[in-house]
Amino acid sequence: MDQQINSFLNNARTYQAAGFTEAEAASALERTQSVKVTFLKDGKNTEDAPYVYYFRYMPYLFLALSGFVMGNILIVFHNPDLKKRMAASPVSGRRQSLEGILCMSLAGIALWIFVIVIAIVFFGKDFYTSGNFAYYLLNSVFMLFVAIALAYLMGTIAPNRDALTGIANIISLGMCFLGGAFVPLEFMGNDVKAVSQFLPVYWYEKANDILADFGHLTASAKGQFLQAIMIQLVFAAAFVCLVLVLKNIKEWIHSRMRSVTVVERLREVEN
Repeated sequence: MDQQINSFLNNARTYQAAGFTEAEAASALERTQSVKVTFLKDGKNTEDAPYVYYFRYMPYLFLALSGFVMGNILIVFHNPDLKKRMAASPVSGRRQSLEGILCMSLAGIALWIFVIVIAIVFFGKDFYTSGNFAYYLLNSVFMLFVAIALAYLMGTIAPNRDALTGIANIISLGMCFLGGAFVPLEFMGNDVKAVSQFLPVYWYEKANDILADFGHLTASAKGQFLQAIMIQLVFAAAFVCLVLVLKNIKEWIHSRMRSVTVVERLREVEN
């Protein structure tokens, strides 16, 4: 209201400074028309659908839940006795890691089905009959795999539950703030976007923004969307490879430590 009053008085001063009499200024102010905005419809949506915002915050849900829940499960496997028992099994460490990621993927898919059902219940026919329904599902699935791979990595490097809490908070909140989940990418500076491109959440949000802008994807928009989800897949694969490398390094360190322990005991026996 203050802005409208100030705008009216500023217009009156403008007319007075231009030489208008009070009567002419009052008449001109009465004829002032409100600003009208006309939206151009060139294949893009003029406003975002409600479910766009639901999917915008989905990365934080996946990263936080996967990091805390699945990460805490992996912490159990840090028990020294359990490690020795698993090391003595005929199953290689790489296969153990891949099977662990597979089990986490099954749990993650259950979470994904739950959130998609919630979206269908809340947004109804507008959501599942939209032209981009399948693309929203595809984008969220790829983000889920990224979150699972990252959660497995967090559970692998975290030495205890307290450390896992800090790591999960920093990664989930940091990625979502910089990636555009909490603050839309259009409001971020170019320097921030240059850094955000190295985060998987950025590409998820970019794909989500493309779906929000187009009711039906054009050929160019579809190409940009597919590029964004493929980059997410690359991030997921990179996290899986990093987990396997860290597992091999840990196994090598443990084997070296066991060898040193055996040598020391042999020396004690000889003495």
